[in-house]
Amino acid sequence: MSAARKLAGRSGRSAVRNSTHVLVLRRLRYGETSLVADLLTAEHGRVSILARGAYRATSRFYCVLDWFHRLELTWCERPGPALALLERGDVDRSRRSIPQDLGSYRAAHSAIELVERVSRPGDPGRDLFERLDGFLEALDRSAGRPADLLARFDLGLLAELGLAPALGDCARCGRRAPQPGKGPQQSAFSAAAGGRLCPTCADSIRREGGTVGQLPAAVLERAASLAGSRAGQVAPAPQQEQALARFLERFLVHHLESGLPARQGHPSAQPAQPPKPSPTGARIAGRQG
Repeated sequence: MSAARKLAGRSGRSAVRNSTHVLVLRRLRYGETSLVADLLTAEHGRVSILARGAYRATSRFYCVLDWFHRLELTWCERPGPALALLERGDVDRSRRSIPQDLGSYRAAHSAIELVERVSRPGDPGRDLFERLDGFLEALDRSAGRPADLLARFDLGLLAELGLAPALGDCARCGRRAPQPGKGPQQSAFSAAAGGRLCPTCADSIRREGGTVGQLPAAVLERAASLAGSRAGQVAPAPQQEQALARFLERFLVHHLESGLPARQGHPSAQPAQPPKPSPTGARIAGRQG
């Protein structure tokens, strides 16, 4: 659902009223009672809006701009640098199960943080919106293990951005990358080179002064299965799950040239606590605050 309508102003320049579905990417308190929110939309990319009085319990926006829910908002953009003003808000799809599970909660904020890094104002992103919306829905319905759902989300988004890591073939020469040596099966890997490497290309990169690391082949194979939606029902060992998460984090940080605090357990990664939901949990709209 999306609609836009132009409104004539006294100056002759037009304001635009937009109505569409959104997901909250970031929230900042503004003054004592108001809220500035960065939102993801399918039609307009990332947009920033001001919700006046959103922290007042009597406000028509109280408990609307909450994490994880799919919202239906109407806001007005006026000419000039001023923030768009929120006029109406409804909770279109409530997702109250996510905060009740710590793994789901962390996975949700990790995905939201990643999307906040790659989205751009004014750049339509229907695929990005649908990817994040679908991921949050899967978390809310417990459609899989949170770690697996997040890894699949990361790999899908990397592919959408043209940054998918090479997991089976050598990233440099394109040939199948065999597992080197005996004992614990390790594979050469370089984020800068684009992924998994065969021994010949790994040696070549080292001679050129590049950095080549080693990853357990099982981690790369599990990443490939998740990228291809072939993950089995058996949970991996905790060490393998942690190694996969670290591998994806390092790969993302390298290519985005930006840290991802939500994946590091850093205190600053935890968002401010949202206003407590109303007792009824009903759709909230239209009441003057």
